Amino acid sequence: MVQFKELQSIFSRIIHLGVQDNQPEIAPFIIQSNLNGLIFFFLDFFLAAVFFFTLDESHISYGLMTAAFSFLLGSVGFNALGRTTLSRLSTVLIGSLLVVYCALYLGPQSFAAASLLTGAIFPFVYFNLKERKLLAFTVIVPLFCYGFLLSVDYHFGPRIQIQSRFNLIVLQLVFFLVPFISIVTNTLTAVSQREMKTEELAESQSLLKA
Repeated sequence: MVQFKELQSIFSRIIHLGVQDNQPEIAPFIIQSNLNGLIFFFLDFFLAAVFFFTLDESHISYGLMTAAFSFLLGSVGFNALGRTTLSRLSTVLIGSLLVVYCALYLGPQSFAAASLLTGAIFPFVYFNLKERKLLAFTVIVPLFCYGFLLSVDYHFGPRIQIQSRFNLIVLQLVFFLVPFISIVTNTLTAVSQREMKTEELAESQSLLKA
């Protein structure tokens, strides 16, 4: 039990990196960036193992490992240094580039999953409506990435050829689970942050009435 509490404390400190040095209204977006950095770090490592050991694809495995460390450094790393805007921007940009990288290997059949994944790292999770320029930039980047994929017709490198029925099932599971986990986690975090703010507001109002 003590060990679990210690791990919980460490996790809490990591996802709150950068919060104390910024305005309270930006805190939920910083927490979301840190949380996603950790999630995508572990998720990409898991996927790298799946592609390496199950599908025997070393190139995409190394790319996913690179993306894992990029997510961690780009989110938690920048927030720890106080570069919170850069952290939130990099989380969206790395995610978009990762989608492009994987789509070039997996072909047009990955379009639906890639769309969901980009939706899971959508910029509104990281920026409030007042940050219009940053929002516009991070909306344009995924669109530009999809435009690039369509212009090259997904042909810009080695293509994975799925021969085994088992490998196809594994790939389909990956297509389902990655966007699903990302969307559920982002939604859960956003809702919990909103509920926490609502409780704080209700508490302050009750104190004013007392």
